[in-house]
Amino acid sequence: MNLSEIIDHAASNWPNNPALVFEDRTIQYCDLLDSINRLSNAFVQAGVGVGDRVMTLMGNRPEFVICYYAAIRIGAIAVTINPLSTAYELSHYMADCKPSAVVCGPEQLPKINSIKDTSSYIKLIVTTTPTEGAVSFGEIMNDFSAKFTAVDMDKHDPAVIIFTAGLLGKALGATLSHHNLDTNSDLLRDIAKVGPETRGLAIIPLFHAFGASTNLLGTQKVGGSVYLVEKVDFPKLIPWLKKAQITWCGLVPMVYYGLLYHPSCRDLDLTSIKIAISGGAHLPYEIYEKFTARYGIDVHHGYGLTEASPV
Repeated sequence: MNLSEIIDHAASNWPNNPALVFEDRTIQYCDLLDSINRLSNAFVQAGVGVGDRVMTLMGNRPEFVICYYAAIRIGAIAVTINPLSTAYELSHYMADCKPSAVVCGPEQLPKINSIKDTSSYIKLIVTTTPTEGAVSFGEIMNDFSAKFTAVDMDKHDPAVIIFTAGLLGKALGATLSHHNLDTNSDLLRDIAKVGPETRGLAIIPLFHAFGASTNLLGTQKVGGSVYLVEKVDFPKLIPWLKKAQITWCGLVPMVYYGLLYHPSCRDLDLTSIKIAISGGAHLPYEIYEKFTARYGIDVHHGYGLTEASPV
C-alpha cells in the first residue's frame, strides 16, 4: 500500500473534480496527480529514496499538498514543519531528522543556510518561486515526467513525522505510518457518509496532525474539494467563504470565536455547512452555544493525540 494512492483513486474516479482551491486557482484531481508525479521523479533523480526524510516549510498552499504526497509516494517520510519556526528551532528539527530534501518558500532559505552541516545530508531544495540556490516548482513541473508509480510499502512503514512538544517541553518527532493515516482518513466517509460533493475548509495548518488527517486526507479520500487558506484574514476570507459554499470544516476554537465576533462576519451565512468539528483545544461551552444558536450548526468536539494520527 501507499498513502498517496488516495490521489490515484480520486483521479481515476473523479478526474475533473476540484481537488484543491487556493485563492483564484483550482486544481483538478487529474492535474494534482500529474504534479505529484513530477515532483516524485525530481526527488528520485536527486537521490532521495525509501526511508529518507523530506521536510516541508510551508503553510496551506498547493505546493505543500504536492510535496506531502510526493514524499510519501517515493517511500520517503514527509516531515511537516511550521514555517514560522525560528532558525534555532529549525536547527533542532534538521539535526534530528536530517532531511534529504526541503521544500519551502524562498523566505526560508536564510534560516536553512544559517544551520551548520546541512550540506552533508540535503540533496535538493525546492522553492515555491524561482530563487538563487534552489530549484523552483515551476522548473520541476516543466522538466519532469507526469508518470510515476507509487512505491509499494508495508502498511506499518512510516509516512509522516510531526514534531510535537507534548508534556516534555522539547519537540520530538511523532512517527505516523501509512496505515495510521489511511484509517484516520476513513472517518469522514464512514461517520458522516459524505462523497465527492464535499467541500472542506482547510484553515488550520496542514503541518499539524489535525489539519492533515481530517481536512486534507479525509476530504480527498471521498474525492471532495479542499479549500486551502494560508493565512487567516477575516475581511478577505469572508467573501471567499460565501462563494465557496463549504459543506464541512474542522476548526480550532479560536476560529469559531472569530466567526462569532469578528465585525466582517456579521452577515455571514454558513447554512451550507453540514458538519462542523472543533479540535486542538477545549471549545468553551459559551462559544458552542452561541455559535449553534446563531448559525444553526451543531459543532462536534473531537479529541486526539498527534501520536495517534490524531483521532
